[in-house]
Amino acid sequence: MNLSNYIAVINNDYIKEFPNRKVRIKETDPSAKLRSVDICGFQSESNIVYSFDKQPPLSNYISPDSGYRKKCDAVVLTSYEGIDYLLFIELKSKNFSERDILDKFKSSRCFMDYIDSILKRFHNDNLLNECERRLIVFYQPRLNKTSTNAKLQPYRRIGNALKIPYTVPILLKQILNRQVS
Repeated sequence: MNLSNYIAVINNDYIKEFPNRKVRIKETDPSAKLRSVDICGFQSESNIVYSFDKQPPLSNYISPDSGYRKKCDAVVLTSYEGIDYLLFIELKSKNFSERDILDKFKSSRCFMDYIDSILKRFHNDNLLNECERRLIVFYQPRLNKTSTNAKLQPYRRIGNALKIPYTVPILLKQILNRQVS
């Protein structure tokens, strides 16, 4: 995956590179209990994380009503086993509404579609168009406690998003190959 055109389009102040094959997504909300998520096992050192937190609205031309200007916590661009992926990631600690999460993903995907259109028109590049897209919600699970053990809740779906309980660093392979119930 050649990311040079993508890097040329995005303001470098908003891109974080993680060369150690581990990506950390941080939550900036001070009241959040799930403060960060570590994803390990990337096959490439050229992973890019675009963080939407603490950024100005995606566009002042767009109305803030109806969730158009919401945004997920991060977008990760990576390659795994020869396939390019665009991962939209949201971190949640508390009760959350499915509608809010889906609006964040829709708006963030619109923004990335805009970046894709710039890549196509100015650089003749289809990088983002050729990526497999995944929507992922990490949340702090409640453990079902019994006298002998504690069990995590299984992975589930929220719309097209994969809802993943997070307690310890997770492998990228587990996210991409996860079967859900």
